[in-house]
Amino acid sequence: MRLFHVPGPAMGYVTISCSFAGGSSLDPTARKGLANVTAELALRGTQKSTRQQLARRFEFLGCSPSVGVGVESANFSFDAPTRFLPDLLELLSEVFTQPVFRPSELTNLKRQLTGEMVDLRDNDSAAASMFFGQALYAGDPYGHPIRGYAATLNAITPKNVATFRSEHYTRHRLLLGVAGSISAKEAEAQVGSLFEHLPQGAATPLPMLPDTTCEGLDLLLVTKEERSQAQVIIGQRAIPGDHPLMVPLRVAVLGFGGTFTSPLVREIREKRGWSYGVSAGLMAGRRGGSFKMRFSPKNDEVAPAISLALEMLNELVYKGPDEETLAFTKRFLVQQYPFMTETPVSRLDQMMHVAATNKPSDYLDTYCERVQAVEADAALFALRSVLLPARQTVVVFGDPSLEESLTKIPGIARFRKLNVDYDAPIAPS
Repeated sequence: MRLFHVPGPAMGYVTISCSFAGGSSLDPTARKGLANVTAELALRGTQKSTRQQLARRFEFLGCSPSVGVGVESANFSFDAPTRFLPDLLELLSEVFTQPVFRPSELTNLKRQLTGEMVDLRDNDSAAASMFFGQALYAGDPYGHPIRGYAATLNAITPKNVATFRSEHYTRHRLLLGVAGSISAKEAEAQVGSLFEHLPQGAATPLPMLPDTTCEGLDLLLVTKEERSQAQVIIGQRAIPGDHPLMVPLRVAVLGFGGTFTSPLVREIREKRGWSYGVSAGLMAGRRGGSFKMRFSPKNDEVAPAISLALEMLNELVYKGPDEETLAFTKRFLVQQYPFMTETPVSRLDQMMHVAATNKPSDYLDTYCERVQAVEADAALFALRSVLLPARQTVVVFGDPSLEESLTKIPGIARFRKLNVDYDAPIAPS
């Protein structure tokens, strides 16, 4: 267990964050969604309390617990006024050391998650993101929806949940954060001791991600009838958060499509009016990351917008950012930095993210210096080392009529089409 503390004497409350290295990438093959179910059930009953009783006790403390599961971790957050901290700690001790997985609660949760899966397909943007993740990581542990599939979700039993929790909710796999009106000594003595009863556990390495990049553009059309506008996501696998090229690559990508005045936004949104929302960015975890470009043009502009974005990406990788754009981007990042760490809770979030992605311990303290040190040649080297413009994964979520224009885009090595209701693993390249 690693404990992080950020003082905030004037806050009047305490925030406790728990991050276990037990995300969806560790789901068993036949039980995709198990990590998510395990986390959700954590607040649905203990040996002493039912779900309703737990909820009432949290509400009495003014606490609104949050649960979030990613591909690499399961995250919990709790807060309460400082005067109620002893009561909150007592409640958390019960949640994390006296779990019970009632079949009735599991059945209700499965029903809820199944409904969420259906609702997600009515949200074009969210559905496009889900299919992009599956296409990008097809065949890998990262390549399934965090909620799983209907068939794998239904296969999960209380015994599966208990086993997953005992293996992954251990002290060795826990990052614990405390922020607010509590001293470091009190945080360690009161909050840290809360988890002493968890099993020690051992390191369980996250699965490695084999390279299954297609030899050319890999284009997936996810069809939904009567759509006049499409969601487009273009991207590829990238580097993990602790990679030495991450900072220059992030500077270069942000300058390319991460601000309102960046070239990608200017060309697609401002000059041509093809999409109101346009962006390019990086996501980075412990074992891997991704690069994405995203926009949502009308049907007759989808193919031209994709072609333009790919041309611009190719030019970026060939030439790198110009000096003016590079200088502006570095200044933007440095000036934005205080907003990332201005409150004790936001700084705690950043500290835990740094730890979760294995970045250097001094990463936050030296962040601005690292950004300011990025020169044009370093940005160009990072771009050329990581990005492959001709081998992008392209997901288009839209009307079936788009197929004719999409198949004419130059450089396509593979074209596939799925219906929005498709609910199974996508075959790898």
